[in-house]
Amino acid sequence: MPLGSKESYAKTWPWNKVKYNNIYESDLSGISRIQSKEFKIFSKDGVIRIEGAEGARVEVFNAAGVCIFRGVASEIPVAQRGIYVVKVAGRVTKIAL
Repeated sequence: MPLGSKESYAKTWPWNKVKYNNIYESDLSGISRIQSKEFKIFSKDGVIRIEGAEGARVEVFNAAGVCIFRGVASEIPVAQRGIYVVKVAGRVTKIAL
């Protein structure tokens, strides 16, 4: 759990009703550094663009849930207009092209 939160968890339902062993606080979130940075996901001219997330893994899914791209890129050309779901560094955004 985050640093400084153990006492708060101990007083809050449902955590106060459960017996846990070895509870500790940590300043490590388990979330990659890129997620804490501000970055933008948007579309322009038939291309999905990601700014400020260099080196992050990107996944793009069409409206049927089919993955049409998986890799590292800041620009992903899309062949058809439609609704796409874009996942970058754990953040998910819906994009209309």
